[in-house]
Amino acid sequence: MKLLTGLLAAVLLLAGVGASQAVVRIADDRGGRIGTYVDKYQGLRTSGETVIIDGLCASACTIVLGAVPHDRICVTSHANLGFHAAWDFGSNGRAVTNTEATHMLYSMYPPADTSNTACGWLRCW
Repeated sequence: MKLLTGLLAAVLLLAGVGASQAVVRIADDRGGRIGTYVDKYQGLRTSGETVIIDGLCASACTIVLGAVPHDRICVTSHANLGFHAAWDFGSNGRAVTNTEATHMLYSMYPPADTSNTACGWLRCW
C-alpha cells in the first residue's frame, strides 16, 4: 500500500512539473549594454516565462517591455522604470548621446496608446 501511495504521489508531482510556468522577478536592475539585454529578453520571450517587475528596472532593463508580450508582464506598485537616451563614452571620457542606439532602443517599445495620455502605453500593464 505504501508503494502504491508513493507511486501515485510521484506521478502527480511529475504531472504538475510540466504544467507550471517559471516566473522571472526583476528588481534592482540598473541596466547595461543594450545587446546583452536584447539577447536576454529574446530568450525570455521564447521561454514562455512570466516577468514580474517589482523594483528598479532602468536603462536597458526596460527593453523587457517591448521584448516580452504584455500579457506575460506584471508591473507591481513597487516597480520603478527608468528611461534615458543611449550613450557611449566620448573621446574625452565623458558620456555622449548615441543617437542611432537611442532610436533603436525606442523602436523596441510598444506603440503609444494615445487614448490615455496620462499613462501612455504603460496603461497596458
